[in-house]
Amino acid sequence: MSQERSLPIILALLCMILYIPNLGGRDLWCGRETLYAEVARDMLLNGHWFVPHFNGEIYFNKPPLYFWLIALISMPVGDVTEFTLRLPSALSALGTVLVVYFLGKRLYGARTGFLAGVILASSPGFHKYACVAKLESPLSLFITASIAAFYVGLTTSSNKRRYFLWGWFLMGLAMLTKGLGVVLIAPVIFLYLLSRRELRRVWETEPVLGGLILLATMMVWLVPGYVSGGPEYIHSLVEHFSHHVGQSPKYMKPFYYITESFVGTLPWSLVLPAAFFYLRRGNVDAKHREGLRLSAVWFIAMWVIFSLIMAKRSRYILPMYPAIALAAAVLWEDYIARASETWSKMKVIPTLALSLCAGVVMVLITSYTIVSTPLGGNIIAICLIAMLVAWWLLVRAGQYRTLFISFFIMIASFEMAYTQLVLPIESQAGAEKAVCEKALANMEPGARWILYKFFSPDYVFYGRTHIKVIGTEKELADFLSSKERVYCILRETDYAEIDLSAFNVSAFKITELEKTGKRAARFVLISNRPDKPDKVPPGVEL
Repeated sequence: MSQERSLPIILALLCMILYIPNLGGRDLWCGRETLYAEVARDMLLNGHWFVPHFNGEIYFNKPPLYFWLIALISMPVGDVTEFTLRLPSALSALGTVLVVYFLGKRLYGARTGFLAGVILASSPGFHKYACVAKLESPLSLFITASIAAFYVGLTTSSNKRRYFLWGWFLMGLAMLTKGLGVVLIAPVIFLYLLSRRELRRVWETEPVLGGLILLATMMVWLVPGYVSGGPEYIHSLVEHFSHHVGQSPKYMKPFYYITESFVGTLPWSLVLPAAFFYLRRGNVDAKHREGLRLSAVWFIAMWVIFSLIMAKRSRYILPMYPAIALAAAVLWEDYIARASETWSKMKVIPTLALSLCAGVVMVLITSYTIVSTPLGGNIIAICLIAMLVAWWLLVRAGQYRTLFISFFIMIASFEMAYTQLVLPIESQAGAEKAVCEKALANMEPGARWILYKFFSPDYVFYGRTHIKVIGTEKELADFLSSKERVYCILRETDYAEIDLSAFNVSAFKITELEKTGKRAARFVLISNRPDKPDKVPPGVEL
Protein backbone atom coordinates (compact mmCIF):
# COMPACT_ATOMS: atom_id res chain seq x y z
CA MET A 1 0.00 0.00 0.00
CA SER A 2 1.47 3.34 -1.05
CA GLN A 3 1.87 6.12 1.49
CA GLU A 4 -0.78 8.24 -0.24
CA ARG A 5 -3.36 5.45 -0.09
CA SER A 6 -2.74 4.99 3.61
CA LEU A 7 -3.46 8.64 4.48
CA PRO A 8 -7.30 8.39 4.53
CA ILE A 9 -7.03 5.18 6.59
CA ILE A 10 -4.80 6.98 9.09
CA LEU A 11 -7.32 9.83 9.29
CA ALA A 12 -10.19 7.40 9.84
CA LEU A 13 -8.30 5.64 12.64
CA LEU A 14 -7.40 9.00 14.15
CA CYS A 15 -11.06 10.04 14.22
CA MET A 16 -12.09 6.75 15.80
CA ILE A 17 -9.49 7.24 18.53
CA LEU A 18 -10.61 10.82 19.17
CA TYR A 19 -14.38 10.34 18.98
CA ILE A 20 -15.45 6.76 19.73
CA PRO A 21 -13.96 5.88 23.17
CA ASN A 22 -16.40 6.43 26.03
CA LEU A 23 -19.04 7.69 23.60
CA GLY A 24 -21.67 5.86 25.61
CA GLY A 25 -19.94 6.09 28.98
CA ARG A 26 -21.78 9.15 30.24
CA ASP A 27 -25.39 10.12 30.85
CA LEU A 28 -27.33 12.07 28.27
CA TRP A 29 -27.23 15.84 28.62
CA CYS A 30 -30.42 17.23 30.03
CA GLY A 31 -32.52 18.71 27.23
CA ARG A 32 -31.57 18.15 23.61
CA GLU A 33 -29.83 14.79 23.88
CA THR A 34 -32.69 13.15 25.77
CA LEU A 35 -35.22 14.84 23.47
CA TYR A 36 -33.49 13.53 20.33
CA ALA A 37 -33.11 10.10 21.91
CA GLU A 38 -36.82 9.91 22.71
CA VAL A 39 -37.86 11.05 19.20
CA ALA A 40 -35.65 8.33 17.68
CA ARG A 41 -36.93 5.73 20.16
CA ASP A 42 -40.51 6.60 19.21
CA MET A 43 -39.64 5.97 15.55
CA LEU A 44 -38.06 2.66 16.44
CA LEU A 45 -40.84 1.40 18.71
CA ASN A 46 -43.98 3.11 17.38
CA GLY A 47 -43.17 3.53 13.70
CA HIS A 48 -43.54 7.33 13.47
CA TRP A 49 -40.82 7.57 10.80
CA PHE A 50 -42.21 10.40 8.70
CA VAL A 51 -44.01 12.43 11.37
CA PRO A 52 -41.68 12.43 14.40
CA HIS A 53 -43.31 12.34 17.83
CA PHE A 54 -42.16 13.32 21.28
CA ASN A 55 -44.06 12.65 24.49
CA GLY A 56 -47.12 11.56 22.52
CA GLU A 57 -47.28 14.73 20.41
CA ILE A 58 -46.03 15.62 16.92
CA TYR A 59 -42.49 17.01 16.96
CA PHE A 60 -42.18 19.46 14.08
CA ASN A 61 -39.06 21.37 15.16
CA LYS A 62 -36.62 19.39 13.00
CA PRO A 63 -36.67 17.27 9.82
CA PRO A 64 -36.35 13.52 10.42
CA LEU A 65 -33.07 12.42 8.80
CA TYR A 66 -30.95 12.70 11.94
CA PHE A 67 -33.52 10.74 13.91
CA TRP A 68 -33.62 8.12 11.15
CA LEU A 69 -29.88 7.63 11.52
CA ILE A 70 -30.16 7.19 15.29
CA ALA A 71 -33.07 4.77 14.98
CA LEU A 72 -31.38 2.68 12.28
CA ILE A 73 -28.13 2.41 14.24
CA SER A 74 -30.15 1.48 17.35
CA MET A 75 -32.05 -1.32 15.59
CA PRO A 76 -29.53 -4.09 16.39
CA VAL A 77 -29.85 -3.42 20.13
CA GLY A 78 -33.60 -2.79 20.02
CA ASP A 79 -33.51 0.56 21.81
CA VAL A 80 -31.76 3.92 21.79
CA THR A 81 -28.75 3.99 24.12
CA GLU A 82 -26.20 6.65 24.97
CA PHE A 83 -23.78 5.06 22.48
CA THR A 84 -26.18 4.60 19.56
CA LEU A 85 -27.52 8.13 20.06
CA ARG A 86 -24.10 9.76 19.69
CA LEU A 87 -22.61 7.40 17.11
CA PRO A 88 -24.18 9.20 14.07
CA SER A 89 -22.45 12.42 15.13
CA ALA A 90 -19.08 10.68 15.45
CA LEU A 91 -19.42 8.89 12.11
CA SER A 92 -20.57 12.10 10.43
CA ALA A 93 -17.51 13.91 11.78
CA LEU A 94 -15.31 11.12 10.45
CA GLY A 95 -16.98 11.43 7.05
CA THR A 96 -16.46 15.20 7.01
CA VAL A 97 -12.76 14.76 7.78
CA LEU A 98 -12.39 12.34 4.85
CA VAL A 99 -14.26 14.68 2.49
CA VAL A 100 -11.94 17.52 3.53
CA TYR A 101 -8.94 15.27 2.88
CA PHE A 102 -10.06 14.42 -0.67
CA LEU A 103 -11.02 18.03 -1.39
CA GLY A 104 -7.69 19.24 -0.04
CA LYS A 105 -5.91 16.62 -2.12
CA ARG A 106 -7.62 17.92 -5.25
CA LEU A 107 -6.95 21.55 -4.35
CA TYR A 108 -3.32 21.27 -3.25
CA GLY A 109 -2.05 17.71 -2.95
CA ALA A 110 -2.32 14.64 -0.74
CA ARG A 111 -0.05 15.93 2.04
CA THR A 112 -1.92 19.23 2.38
CA GLY A 113 -5.21 17.35 2.31
CA PHE A 114 -3.94 15.14 5.10
CA LEU A 115 -2.91 18.16 7.17
CA ALA A 116 -6.37 19.67 6.60
CA GLY A 117 -7.96 16.44 7.82
CA VAL A 118 -5.80 16.38 10.95
CA ILE A 119 -6.53 20.04 11.67
CA LEU A 120 -10.28 19.58 11.29
CA ALA A 121 -10.44 16.32 13.25
CA SER A 122 -8.60 17.78 16.23
CA SER A 123 -10.10 21.29 16.27
CA PRO A 124 -11.75 21.69 19.71
CA GLY A 125 -15.03 23.08 18.34
CA PHE A 126 -15.35 20.28 15.79
CA HIS A 127 -14.35 17.55 18.26
CA LYS A 128 -16.92 18.75 20.78
CA TYR A 129 -19.91 18.20 18.48
CA ALA A 130 -18.53 14.91 17.19
CA CYS A 131 -19.00 13.49 20.69
CA VAL A 132 -22.52 14.75 21.48
CA ALA A 133 -25.91 14.25 19.88
CA LYS A 134 -26.35 17.38 17.76
CA LEU A 135 -27.67 17.84 14.23
CA GLU A 136 -24.75 20.05 13.22
CA SER A 137 -22.30 17.16 12.73
CA PRO A 138 -24.29 15.32 10.00
CA LEU A 139 -25.35 18.70 8.59
CA SER A 140 -21.67 19.64 8.19
CA LEU A 141 -20.99 16.35 6.42
CA PHE A 142 -23.69 16.88 3.80
CA ILE A 143 -22.86 20.56 3.29
CA THR A 144 -19.13 19.90 2.96
CA ALA A 145 -19.68 16.98 0.57
CA SER A 146 -22.13 19.02 -1.52
CA ILE A 147 -19.73 21.98 -1.85
CA ALA A 148 -16.91 19.56 -2.72
CA ALA A 149 -19.07 17.90 -5.40
CA PHE A 150 -19.96 21.25 -6.98
CA TYR A 151 -16.33 22.39 -6.91
CA VAL A 152 -15.10 19.20 -8.56
CA GLY A 153 -17.83 19.53 -11.18
CA LEU A 154 -16.76 23.09 -11.96
CA THR A 155 -13.06 22.23 -12.23
CA THR A 156 -13.08 18.83 -13.92
CA SER A 157 -13.21 18.09 -17.61
CA SER A 158 -15.06 14.78 -17.38
CA ASN A 159 -18.19 13.52 -15.61
CA LYS A 160 -19.13 17.09 -14.69
CA ARG A 161 -22.84 16.31 -14.71
CA ARG A 162 -22.44 13.42 -12.28
CA TYR A 163 -20.69 15.60 -9.72
CA PHE A 164 -23.30 18.34 -10.03
CA LEU A 165 -26.18 15.93 -9.52
CA TRP A 166 -24.45 14.46 -6.49
CA GLY A 167 -24.09 18.01 -5.18
CA TRP A 168 -27.83 18.59 -5.51
CA PHE A 169 -28.65 15.27 -3.85
CA LEU A 170 -26.35 16.02 -0.91
CA MET A 171 -27.97 19.43 -0.64
CA GLY A 172 -31.28 17.60 -0.30
CA LEU A 173 -29.86 15.47 2.52
CA ALA A 174 -28.75 18.67 4.27
CA MET A 175 -32.32 19.96 3.95
CA LEU A 176 -33.61 16.71 5.47
CA THR A 177 -31.21 17.18 8.37
CA LYS A 178 -31.91 20.76 9.39
CA GLY A 179 -33.58 22.55 6.51
CA LEU A 180 -30.59 24.81 5.75
CA GLY A 181 -28.99 23.10 2.77
CA VAL A 182 -29.94 25.55 0.03
CA VAL A 183 -29.49 28.57 2.29
CA LEU A 184 -25.87 27.67 3.08
CA ILE A 185 -24.59 25.87 -0.03
CA ALA A 186 -26.02 27.94 -2.88
CA PRO A 187 -24.44 31.26 -1.72
CA VAL A 188 -21.01 29.61 -1.50
CA ILE A 189 -21.20 28.37 -5.10
CA PHE A 190 -22.68 31.67 -6.29
CA LEU A 191 -20.00 33.78 -4.56
CA TYR A 192 -17.23 31.49 -5.80
CA LEU A 193 -18.33 31.89 -9.44
CA LEU A 194 -18.83 35.61 -8.93
CA SER A 195 -15.29 35.96 -7.57
CA ARG A 196 -14.03 34.25 -10.73
CA ARG A 197 -16.26 36.39 -12.95
CA GLU A 198 -17.88 33.22 -14.25
CA LEU A 199 -21.42 33.67 -12.97
CA ARG A 200 -22.80 32.45 -16.31
CA ARG A 201 -21.50 28.98 -15.40
CA VAL A 202 -24.34 28.62 -12.90
CA TRP A 203 -26.25 26.97 -15.71
CA GLU A 204 -23.58 24.27 -15.95
CA THR A 205 -24.56 23.05 -12.48
CA GLU A 206 -27.79 21.50 -13.83
CA PRO A 207 -30.15 23.78 -11.86
CA VAL A 208 -33.31 22.31 -13.47
CA LEU A 209 -32.56 18.60 -13.13
CA GLY A 210 -30.65 19.20 -9.91
CA GLY A 211 -33.55 21.15 -8.48
CA LEU A 212 -35.83 18.22 -9.28
CA ILE A 213 -33.42 15.85 -7.50
CA LEU A 214 -33.38 18.19 -4.51
CA LEU A 215 -37.18 18.33 -4.49
CA ALA A 216 -37.52 14.55 -4.93
CA THR A 217 -35.13 13.97 -2.01
CA MET A 218 -37.28 16.13 0.23
CA MET A 219 -40.50 14.57 -1.04
CA VAL A 220 -39.33 11.23 0.37
CA TRP A 221 -40.22 12.78 3.72
CA LEU A 222 -42.76 15.50 2.94
CA VAL A 223 -45.27 13.40 1.00
CA PRO A 224 -45.63 10.66 3.65
CA GLY A 225 -45.48 13.39 6.29
CA TYR A 226 -48.38 15.20 4.64
CA VAL A 227 -50.37 11.98 4.36
CA SER A 228 -49.77 11.05 8.01
CA GLY A 229 -49.77 14.47 9.64
CA GLY A 230 -52.00 16.46 7.32
CA PRO A 231 -51.54 20.06 6.16
CA GLU A 232 -51.22 21.20 9.79
CA TYR A 233 -47.94 19.31 10.07
CA ILE A 234 -46.43 21.01 7.00
CA HIS A 235 -47.76 24.39 8.11
CA SER A 236 -46.21 23.96 11.56
CA LEU A 237 -42.86 23.06 9.98
CA VAL A 238 -42.82 26.19 7.83
CA GLU A 239 -43.98 28.38 10.70
CA HIS A 240 -41.31 27.05 13.06
CA PHE A 241 -38.54 27.47 10.48
CA SER A 242 -39.61 31.04 9.70
CA HIS A 243 -39.67 31.94 13.37
CA HIS A 244 -36.29 30.30 13.99
CA VAL A 245 -34.37 32.09 11.23
CA GLY A 246 -36.16 35.36 11.80
CA GLN A 247 -35.63 35.78 15.52
CA SER A 248 -33.46 38.58 16.80
CA PRO A 249 -29.81 37.64 17.37
CA LYS A 250 -28.87 36.98 20.95
CA TYR A 251 -25.53 38.66 20.42
CA MET A 252 -25.38 41.79 18.32
CA LYS A 253 -21.59 41.83 17.86
CA PRO A 254 -20.92 41.61 14.10
CA PHE A 255 -17.70 39.61 14.51
CA TYR A 256 -19.10 37.05 16.95
CA TYR A 257 -18.75 34.13 14.54
CA ILE A 258 -15.27 35.19 13.43
CA THR A 259 -13.97 35.04 16.99
CA GLU A 260 -15.89 31.83 17.70
CA SER A 261 -14.47 30.09 14.63
CA PHE A 262 -10.94 31.29 15.46
CA VAL A 263 -11.18 30.01 19.04
CA GLY A 264 -12.88 26.79 17.95
CA THR A 265 -9.94 25.89 15.68
CA LEU A 266 -7.10 26.81 18.04
CA PRO A 267 -4.18 26.27 17.97
CA TRP A 268 -4.26 25.68 14.21
CA SER A 269 -5.88 29.02 13.43
CA LEU A 270 -2.85 30.89 14.83
CA VAL A 271 -1.31 30.80 11.34
CA LEU A 272 -4.35 32.30 9.56
CA PRO A 273 -3.29 35.96 9.97
CA ALA A 274 -0.24 35.06 7.86
CA ALA A 275 -2.48 34.29 4.85
CA PHE A 276 -2.30 37.91 3.68
CA PHE A 277 1.52 37.86 3.56
CA TYR A 278 1.47 34.42 1.99
CA LEU A 279 -0.65 35.62 -0.93
CA ARG A 280 1.56 38.66 -1.45
CA ARG A 281 4.54 36.45 -2.18
CA GLY A 282 5.38 36.25 -5.83
CA ASN A 283 6.00 32.48 -5.90
CA VAL A 284 2.49 31.39 -4.85
CA ASP A 285 1.13 29.34 -7.75
CA ALA A 286 -2.34 29.73 -9.24
CA LYS A 287 -3.52 26.41 -7.78
CA HIS A 288 -2.90 27.52 -4.21
CA ARG A 289 -4.50 30.90 -4.83
CA GLU A 290 -7.58 29.18 -6.24
CA GLY A 291 -7.86 26.90 -3.24
CA LEU A 292 -7.61 29.81 -0.82
CA ARG A 293 -10.25 31.61 -2.88
CA LEU A 294 -12.67 28.72 -2.31
CA SER A 295 -11.93 28.69 1.44
CA ALA A 296 -12.39 32.46 1.66
CA VAL A 297 -15.76 32.60 -0.14
CA TRP A 298 -16.93 29.52 1.79
CA PHE A 299 -16.16 31.23 5.09
CA ILE A 300 -17.45 34.68 4.11
CA ALA A 301 -20.73 33.47 2.62
CA MET A 302 -21.62 31.40 5.68
CA TRP A 303 -20.45 34.08 8.10
CA VAL A 304 -22.80 36.62 6.47
CA ILE A 305 -25.73 34.18 6.41
CA PHE A 306 -25.34 33.05 10.01
CA SER A 307 -24.86 36.63 11.19
CA LEU A 308 -27.99 37.89 9.44
CA ILE A 309 -30.69 35.26 9.75
CA MET A 310 -30.18 33.28 12.94
CA ALA A 311 -29.78 33.71 16.66
CA LYS A 312 -26.13 33.12 17.42
CA ARG A 313 -24.97 29.75 18.75
CA SER A 314 -21.39 28.48 18.49
CA ARG A 315 -22.54 25.10 17.17
CA TYR A 316 -24.23 26.66 14.13
CA ILE A 317 -20.89 27.48 12.49
CA LEU A 318 -19.66 23.88 12.31
CA PRO A 319 -20.04 23.91 8.47
CA MET A 320 -17.47 26.76 8.41
CA TYR A 321 -14.75 24.65 10.04
CA PRO A 322 -13.76 22.72 6.86
CA ALA A 323 -13.03 26.02 5.09
CA ILE A 324 -10.79 27.09 7.97
CA ALA A 325 -9.01 23.71 8.04
CA LEU A 326 -8.29 23.86 4.30
CA ALA A 327 -6.88 27.39 4.52
CA ALA A 328 -4.80 26.65 7.62
CA ALA A 329 -3.41 23.48 6.04
CA VAL A 330 -1.98 25.47 3.10
CA LEU A 331 -0.07 27.76 5.44
CA TRP A 332 1.14 24.93 7.67
CA GLU A 333 2.28 22.99 4.63
CA ASP A 334 4.20 26.03 3.40
CA TYR A 335 5.96 26.43 6.76
CA ILE A 336 6.71 22.70 6.98
CA ALA A 337 8.06 22.61 3.42
CA ARG A 338 10.50 25.42 4.24
CA ALA A 339 11.37 24.01 7.68
CA SER A 340 14.83 23.14 8.84
CA GLU A 341 14.75 19.73 10.51
CA THR A 342 18.19 19.69 12.10
CA TRP A 343 17.29 19.46 15.77
CA SER A 344 18.44 16.41 17.65
CA LYS A 345 16.10 13.93 19.23
CA MET A 346 17.34 15.12 22.61
CA LYS A 347 15.52 18.40 21.95
CA VAL A 348 12.50 17.13 20.02
CA ILE A 349 11.41 14.38 22.44
CA PRO A 350 11.24 16.66 25.51
CA THR A 351 9.19 19.14 23.48
CA LEU A 352 6.65 16.49 22.54
CA ALA A 353 6.53 15.28 26.14
CA LEU A 354 5.87 18.84 27.27
CA SER A 355 3.01 19.01 24.76
CA LEU A 356 1.42 15.99 26.36
CA CYS A 357 1.78 17.58 29.77
CA ALA A 358 0.26 20.82 28.47
CA GLY A 359 -2.80 18.90 27.27
CA VAL A 360 -3.28 17.33 30.68
CA VAL A 361 -2.82 20.70 32.38
CA MET A 362 -5.51 22.19 30.13
CA VAL A 363 -7.91 19.48 31.28
CA LEU A 364 -7.16 20.20 34.91
CA ILE A 365 -7.71 23.92 34.40
CA THR A 366 -10.98 23.63 32.48
CA SER A 367 -12.46 20.98 34.77
CA TYR A 368 -11.55 22.75 38.01
CA THR A 369 -10.29 19.45 39.44
CA ILE A 370 -7.19 21.01 41.01
CA VAL A 371 -7.60 22.58 44.40
CA SER A 372 -6.65 26.22 44.00
CA THR A 373 -3.59 26.14 46.20
CA PRO A 374 -0.35 28.07 45.64
CA LEU A 375 1.46 24.81 44.89
CA GLY A 376 -1.09 23.70 42.30
CA GLY A 377 -1.12 27.12 40.63
CA ASN A 378 2.68 27.21 40.49
CA ILE A 379 2.87 23.77 38.88
CA ILE A 380 0.37 24.79 36.22
CA ALA A 381 2.21 28.04 35.55
CA ILE A 382 5.57 26.28 35.23
CA CYS A 383 4.17 23.74 32.75
CA LEU A 384 2.56 26.40 30.58
CA ILE A 385 5.64 28.64 30.59
CA ALA A 386 7.85 25.68 29.67
CA MET A 387 5.50 24.85 26.80
CA LEU A 388 5.53 28.41 25.47
CA VAL A 389 9.32 28.51 25.64
CA ALA A 390 9.56 25.18 23.80
CA TRP A 391 7.26 26.47 21.04
CA TRP A 392 9.26 29.68 20.74
CA LEU A 393 12.46 27.66 20.39
CA LEU A 394 10.84 25.49 17.72
CA VAL A 395 9.88 28.58 15.71
CA ARG A 396 13.35 30.06 16.11
CA ALA A 397 14.91 26.81 14.90
CA GLY A 398 12.49 26.46 11.96
CA GLN A 399 11.13 23.18 13.37
CA TYR A 400 7.59 23.64 12.01
CA ARG A 401 6.96 19.95 11.49
CA THR A 402 7.80 19.30 15.13
CA LEU A 403 5.67 22.30 16.11
CA PHE A 404 2.71 20.86 14.20
CA ILE A 405 3.13 17.49 15.91
CA SER A 406 3.51 19.25 19.26
CA PHE A 407 0.25 21.15 18.73
CA PHE A 408 -1.52 17.94 17.77
CA ILE A 409 -0.26 16.00 20.79
CA MET A 410 -1.32 18.82 23.10
CA ILE A 411 -4.83 19.28 21.71
CA ALA A 412 -5.47 15.55 21.19
CA SER A 413 -4.38 14.67 24.73
CA PHE A 414 -6.59 17.46 26.05
CA GLU A 415 -9.63 16.32 24.06
CA MET A 416 -9.25 12.64 24.91
CA ALA A 417 -8.66 13.30 28.61
CA TYR A 418 -11.57 15.73 28.75
CA THR A 419 -13.91 13.24 27.04
CA GLN A 420 -12.80 10.33 29.19
CA LEU A 421 -12.55 12.02 32.58
CA VAL A 422 -14.45 15.29 32.74
CA LEU A 423 -17.53 14.92 30.56
CA PRO A 424 -18.88 11.89 32.46
CA ILE A 425 -18.73 13.90 35.69
CA GLU A 426 -20.27 17.00 34.17
CA SER A 427 -23.10 15.12 32.45
CA GLN A 428 -24.10 13.41 35.70
CA ALA A 429 -24.00 16.70 37.60
CA GLY A 430 -26.95 18.23 35.80
CA ALA A 431 -28.99 15.28 34.58
CA GLU A 432 -32.28 14.11 36.05
CA LYS A 433 -31.48 10.46 35.36
CA ALA A 434 -30.77 9.63 39.01
CA VAL A 435 -33.90 11.47 40.16
CA CYS A 436 -36.03 9.60 37.65
CA GLU A 437 -34.55 6.21 38.53
CA LYS A 438 -35.10 6.73 42.26
CA ALA A 439 -38.67 7.85 41.64
CA LEU A 440 -39.37 4.73 39.55
CA ALA A 441 -37.82 2.58 42.25
CA ASN A 442 -40.48 3.87 44.65
CA MET A 443 -43.39 3.14 42.29
CA GLU A 444 -44.91 -0.12 41.21
CA PRO A 445 -44.29 -0.99 37.53
CA GLY A 446 -46.77 0.67 35.20
CA ALA A 447 -47.99 3.25 37.72
CA ARG A 448 -49.28 6.60 36.42
CA TRP A 449 -47.23 9.65 37.37
CA ILE A 450 -46.95 13.31 36.40
CA LEU A 451 -44.77 16.40 36.90
CA TYR A 452 -45.90 19.52 38.69
CA LYS A 453 -44.85 22.97 37.40
CA PHE A 454 -41.69 21.82 35.62
CA PHE A 455 -40.64 19.60 32.73
CA SER A 456 -37.51 17.94 31.37
CA PRO A 457 -37.18 15.53 28.43
CA ASP A 458 -35.06 13.33 30.70
CA TYR A 459 -38.18 12.10 32.49
CA VAL A 460 -39.75 11.03 29.21
CA PHE A 461 -36.67 9.13 28.04
CA TYR A 462 -35.52 7.55 31.30
CA GLY A 463 -39.09 7.07 32.52
CA ARG A 464 -40.00 5.34 29.24
CA THR A 465 -43.46 6.87 29.29
CA HIS A 466 -45.41 9.93 28.17
CA ILE A 467 -45.32 12.57 30.87
CA LYS A 468 -48.15 14.97 31.62
CA VAL A 469 -47.30 18.31 33.20
CA ILE A 470 -49.78 20.23 35.35
CA GLY A 471 -49.46 23.73 36.74
CA THR A 472 -52.24 24.36 39.28
CA GLU A 473 -53.27 22.91 42.60
CA LYS A 474 -56.73 22.21 41.18
CA GLU A 475 -55.24 19.99 38.47
CA LEU A 476 -53.08 18.26 41.05
CA ALA A 477 -56.11 17.67 43.29
CA ASP A 478 -58.06 16.18 40.38
CA PHE A 479 -55.16 13.88 39.56
CA LEU A 480 -54.74 12.68 43.16
CA SER A 481 -58.48 12.00 43.37
CA SER A 482 -57.97 8.99 41.11
CA LYS A 483 -59.22 5.65 42.41
CA GLU A 484 -55.95 4.03 41.43
CA ARG A 485 -52.59 4.74 43.02
CA VAL A 486 -50.87 7.65 41.23
CA TYR A 487 -47.71 9.69 41.78
CA CYS A 488 -46.40 13.18 41.21
CA ILE A 489 -42.88 14.63 41.22
CA LEU A 490 -42.56 18.25 42.25
CA ARG A 491 -39.92 20.62 43.50
CA GLU A 492 -39.46 20.75 47.24
CA THR A 493 -40.31 24.47 47.25
CA ASP A 494 -43.57 23.82 45.40
CA TYR A 495 -44.39 20.96 47.76
CA ALA A 496 -44.02 23.31 50.73
CA GLU A 497 -46.49 25.75 49.17
CA ILE A 498 -49.30 23.45 48.05
CA ASP A 499 -52.51 23.39 50.07
CA LEU A 500 -54.85 20.63 48.94
CA SER A 501 -57.03 20.74 52.05
CA ALA A 502 -59.49 23.03 50.28
CA PHE A 503 -60.09 20.26 47.75
CA ASN A 504 -60.42 17.53 50.39
CA VAL A 505 -57.55 15.62 48.86
CA SER A 506 -54.58 14.15 50.73
CA ALA A 507 -51.05 14.01 49.37
CA PHE A 508 -48.50 11.72 51.03
CA LYS A 509 -44.73 12.18 50.69
CA ILE A 510 -43.19 8.93 49.49
CA THR A 511 -39.54 9.98 49.29
CA GLU A 512 -37.20 12.89 48.65
CA LEU A 513 -35.34 13.05 45.33
CA GLU A 514 -32.09 14.99 45.25
CA LYS A 515 -30.17 16.10 42.17
CA THR A 516 -26.56 16.85 43.11
CA GLY A 517 -23.80 18.66 41.24
CA LYS A 518 -23.55 22.13 39.75
CA ARG A 519 -27.31 22.36 39.30
CA ALA A 520 -28.34 20.74 42.56
CA ALA A 521 -32.05 20.68 43.34
CA ARG A 522 -34.43 18.85 45.62
CA PHE A 523 -37.63 17.17 44.54
CA VAL A 524 -40.37 15.25 46.31
CA LEU A 525 -42.32 12.21 45.17
CA ILE A 526 -45.89 12.23 46.48
CA SER A 527 -48.83 9.87 46.05
CA ASN A 528 -52.51 9.59 46.93
CA ARG A 529 -51.65 6.52 49.07
CA PRO A 530 -49.41 6.69 52.15
CA ASP A 531 -47.63 3.36 51.85
CA LYS A 532 -44.74 2.52 49.56
CA PRO A 533 -45.24 -0.19 46.91
CA ASP A 534 -43.99 -3.67 47.71
CA LYS A 535 -42.70 -4.40 44.22
CA VAL A 536 -39.66 -2.68 42.84
CA PRO A 537 -38.70 -2.70 39.16
CA PRO A 538 -35.99 -5.30 38.48
CA GLY A 539 -32.43 -4.03 38.38
CA VAL A 540 -33.12 -0.99 40.59
CA GLU A 541 -31.84 -0.79 44.16
CA LEU A 542 -33.56 1.27 46.82
